[in-house]
Amino acid sequence: MDIAMYNKDQILKALTNVIHPEKGEDIVSLGFIAEIKTGTDGISITLTPEKSNDPFLSSIKSSVARTLKEVLGPDTEIKEIIVQPGSRC
Repeated sequence: MDIAMYNKDQILKALTNVIHPEKGEDIVSLGFIAEIKTGTDGISITLTPEKSNDPFLSSIKSSVARTLKEVLGPDTEIKEIIVQPGSRC
């Protein structure tokens, strides 16, 4: 069985559906997406929130996983969602 490969544009487009609960904007527009990797073992996403203590991070990670499966299909493999606080001014 072939593992479906998704391109970064498809993934980014799907992630525009994930809205930050406090800011009311999608995480792509907010610049939360630092890196997207795709491979035979699934999708890896690195998020860089403004604050490492963002109280919504676990909710956002859940939304990312759920949204990717909703948009790209239920068989979408999500390898990992990494959070690396960014150093923003």
